[in-house]
Amino acid sequence: MNKAEENLIELREREEIANKKLLNLEIVIGLLTTLTFISLILIASIIKMEKVGVILLVALAICIFLIGIITSMSIERKVGYYECSKCHNRYIPTQKQMWLSTHMLRTRHMRCPKCHEKSWNKKVLSK
Repeated sequence: MNKAEENLIELREREEIANKKLLNLEIVIGLLTTLTFISLILIASIIKMEKVGVILLVALAICIFLIGIITSMSIERKVGYYECSKCHNRYIPTQKQMWLSTHMLRTRHMRCPKCHEKSWNKKVLSK
């Protein structure tokens, strides 16, 4: 194996490690924002305060949750690819596909841009 091939393999391995770290960060962001959301809602419902205070606390909880979800979705979309289960094409979905697709963890029901079939596409880290 020549030096160029070794460098290419090493570069691919580095990219995969970086992608795994980003996907782990996505999980951490999702968990933290969800826990913060639940905590703030519980605080707003348990502690007696003025209605304005409750409304502000719930609004803050919703804002934090939305920011976390948007950030997590952005990371998931940009890191790696989705592989079509029909034609095995690997692609990066559009923002609209990400928001409107049914999903289970990192598997999404989307239309492949190559074969135009709708199927469950799995997240993969490299092309």
